[in-house]
Amino acid sequence: MLRFALSTFAVVLAVSLVGSWFLSHKLALSALQPAAAPVTAQPSFTPAPQALPATNVALAPGNSLDSVEIVPDRSGNYLTDIDIDGQIIHVVVDTGATFLSLRSEDADALGINLAPADFRYQTMTANGIGTAAKVHLDAVRIANIEIDNVDALVMQPGALERSLLGMSVLSRLGGVHISDGRLVLER
Repeated sequence: MLRFALSTFAVVLAVSLVGSWFLSHKLALSALQPAAAPVTAQPSFTPAPQALPATNVALAPGNSLDSVEIVPDRSGNYLTDIDIDGQIIHVVVDTGATFLSLRSEDADALGINLAPADFRYQTMTANGIGTAAKVHLDAVRIANIEIDNVDALVMQPGALERSLLGMSVLSRLGGVHISDGRLVLER
């Protein structure tokens, strides 16, 4: 009986630790609310090039035009590159993020110029409450998959270590699933 109780305690502790880690490392934007009237910066974007060199991405065997596979890194995160206006942005695929969320440095590289007053959307993250600016992107390309008319957020400087590929892009794909440990994105 004591072994069973100790085993149960160990499982509960492990699940609790994993859950705490997960919550502390995910950007939860489901509580996204504008602090004032929405402001949308709309930079002009040109079509992305035909081929995108993406890290940790392989075309899925047998269906190379309709899907890509992303290999996890040593920590189990799915990191890849996306193309926005010909600019390569390093992202982590994050199904817990409501929007494609750009670091301010990545937005700067894209030529998205925002004023402090543009940061009007309140966000709820694992790190607490923050603010972001909402922007519209003409297209986002992940390897050979392109998604048009994407809503995204630009986070305040220092709010993100890496930009997040969230549900404003992922929900528009034909499928997102794990196969043999790889994340498969389908057109």
